[in-house]
Amino acid sequence: MVIPTEYFQHLDHTGQRMDRFERPELVLGTYEFVATTDYCRNNTLPKPPAVIFVIDVSYNTMKSGLVHLLCSQMKDIIQNLPVDQDHKKSNMRVGFITYNSSVHFYNIKVSLIFFVL
Repeated sequence: MVIPTEYFQHLDHTGQRMDRFERPELVLGTYEFVATTDYCRNNTLPKPPAVIFVIDVSYNTMKSGLVHLLCSQMKDIIQNLPVDQDHKKSNMRVGFITYNSSVHFYNIKVSLIFFVL
């Protein structure tokens, strides 16, 4: 494999690239590359990702207050989901699963008057 010459960089006295702080992919734990339509199947961008909150609602977790704390903060958590450039609010889809001795899935479509369990 040949590395492109424009990616070449000299090393400092510790053996690290001189430009490492100018390249987030070298210093951050995660880094997102936004794909253009050229890289997507049928030249179509994928749908926005979904975030699924899986919440333990067992007796001990309810008694400890952890579920109440999570529920009281959920609005802020959802309002602070990542926002794409050129958007005012996040277009990520959100779902919930709760579990104790069984698993519960929820349908929380905006068009419903009540959520469906």
